[in-house]
Amino acid sequence: PAPPTSPKGLTEVVPRIRFIHHWNFIHVLHRSFAVLDTFPYGGCLTVLEALAAGIPVVTLPSHFVRGRFALTIYKQMGLDHPSFGLVTATPKDFAQAATRIAMNETFRMEVSE
Repeated sequence: PAPPTSPKGLTEVVPRIRFIHHWNFIHVLHRSFAVLDTFPYGGCLTVLEALAAGIPVVTLPSHFVRGRFALTIYKQMGLDHPSFGLVTATPKDFAQAATRIAMNETFRMEVSE
């Protein structure tokens, strides 16, 4: 498939995007395998809510503070080491981590504890 930045790729991705009210987010969150941190602006409250619900967050930290909230929270928790597979260094790593959580139940359970 075409990358999301191309017109064809974007056309394929946009129909899957759903904007919901914050209160509904909590209900959706509890049905989720993982949360994909937004890039390049990270979501601080979203990350905290996900982690409080036991939902792992996959993040690709940016070079600026605004995109490093999840990384900072994971550092405080001691979960920022690459071996945990939640803090990624490249867009490819980000996609692989998200796919791993979705497809590998054992890994998903390990990072959700």
